[in-house]
Amino acid sequence: MLPKPSVCVGCPLYGDGRGFVPDELRDRAAVLITGQNPGAEEEEQGRPFVGKTGEVMMAKYMRDAGLTRDEVSLSNALRCR
Repeated sequence: MLPKPSVCVGCPLYGDGRGFVPDELRDRAAVLITGQNPGAEEEEQGRPFVGKTGEVMMAKYMRDAGLTRDEVSLSNALRCR
């Protein structure tokens, strides 16, 4: 788990989560998928879209689009929960 940066302490959205989830940006990715905020599993692993939402996204939407996780950039509007 990546700890929240110290600059986050004053944020009104700081919340009770403990971790920070950075973006996974790929060079030359044609697609950027942005979620609202990470969940508990994302916070624990320090990676976006590895929890239940990520499972559905990978199993259905990305498969239907012919994409793999390695071909897209992943982000969240908020980096913590």
